[in-house]
Amino acid sequence: MPLFNLNHKNHKTAFFFEAFFAAIIFSLAFYLDSWLDELIAKKIKNKSNKKHIKVLIHAVVIFILTFIVIYLLHYLFGWGDAFLG
Repeated sequence: MPLFNLNHKNHKTAFFFEAFFAAIIFSLAFYLDSWLDELIAKKIKNKSNKKHIKVLIHAVVIFILTFIVIYLLHYLFGWGDAFLG
């Protein structure tokens, strides 16, 4: 039961929401990367550990943010049924 009822069978609408979703996730990933660089640079001195910690944090946070964005788009526009099942 979305707030805004849209025709999702229209290819233009589907491509718009896919591009919108990708733009949100990539912008959040880039923001997270710059924020982690500043945070980890101050706390960890070993460079090899920085890479592993940063990858782990990226994977967990982007996974959680992806589900939040999908549920938000699903609630607002009814988009994302394929992701949610």
